[in-house]
Amino acid sequence: MTLPSISVSQRLAAAFAGQASALPPAVAQLCDALLMDVTGLCVAARHSDYMRAALQASAEPGTCTAIGHAGSFNVATAALCNGTAAHGEDYDDTFEGGPVHAGAVIVPAVLAAAEAHGLSGADIERGIAVGCELMCRLCLVAPKRVHQAGFHPTAVFGALGAAAGVASALRLPDAQWFNALGIAGSMASGIIEYLAEGAWTKRMHPGKAAETGVAAAYLAQAGMTGPSYILESEWGGFFATYCGPHAQPERLLEQLGESNAIALTGIKPYACCRASHGAIDPARSTDMVPYHSHADPQALTPNEIYKFEISLEPMAYLIKQGHRLRVEIVNGDSPATEILWSHYYRPDKIGSDTIHHDALHPSELILPVSPAPI
Repeated sequence: MTLPSISVSQRLAAAFAGQASALPPAVAQLCDALLMDVTGLCVAARHSDYMRAALQASAEPGTCTAIGHAGSFNVATAALCNGTAAHGEDYDDTFEGGPVHAGAVIVPAVLAAAEAHGLSGADIERGIAVGCELMCRLCLVAPKRVHQAGFHPTAVFGALGAAAGVASALRLPDAQWFNALGIAGSMASGIIEYLAEGAWTKRMHPGKAAETGVAAAYLAQAGMTGPSYILESEWGGFFATYCGPHAQPERLLEQLGESNAIALTGIKPYACCRASHGAIDPARSTDMVPYHSHADPQALTPNEIYKFEISLEPMAYLIKQGHRLRVEIVNGDSPATEILWSHYYRPDKIGSDTIHHDALHPSELILPVSPAPI
């Protein structure tokens, strides 16, 4: 592979490191919402067992705040503990294109650095905006492939996003900015083996990513260098390692400065996977794309029959005469979908479902069709 003279991370540095202080109003408003969300989540989790363990293991004195806890701590402790608390109760923000929980990583990292260096509110806001934007864009390079490879996207993308956010808040020059990205890429980690038993490592991943991002920015500021082609290198590069051959690193640069991926971030109203908040808002839905309001929790009663409307992600296929379509409903991963998701299931984790399909309970598949031009 012949690498270009200017790497993707260098081009990102040129775009983000000198970003103007004034953010688009919608982005600024979302950053404020993420800041309030993370603060509230840290307070809510302050008495949890996993937070007691995180603070006991990492507590070192300093000038930073572990939100909800007395005393002052060093940068690493604050980033780790606040990131862990922000994710721990499962209420944190979600970027629908990943999914990742950007605010749970970026806000703790930027706040820790801001307290340590006395940064302004504008610096904090810029750091949150840049870190979240990069983290969300990283997801779009190869959607769902990181999960498939066995890694936690919030953890591995979070380290780079946090490094970018802290570097931007500190106003590091371009060279230090992209070196921070290279260093963070070398330290990023987080495997997804926690699902089977609910291990606490998932809660810890955003905190560790935040801590890693802060350390990477500090190392770059002190003169440490990182690989310039950390993202696109085919052997040992970030995407080659975590996404395989499907990644398109150039997507990071698409419409950079013109559109904001962060705008697709939403804050959960309920403490469960955002994909489970499925009520449809008719006023905001179209025939082609349903809009889920996430505002109407509907508990299921055992042994009752329910009607479900299941929307599919927007897609385009060429259907030729004679082709057949099949709808597959499974309780777990299907051979048709395990390219995106692959989970380990224990027998005690799998329930039993009955699909009713008869004259009283008809089923139908509705597809919007656009005839091919002749």
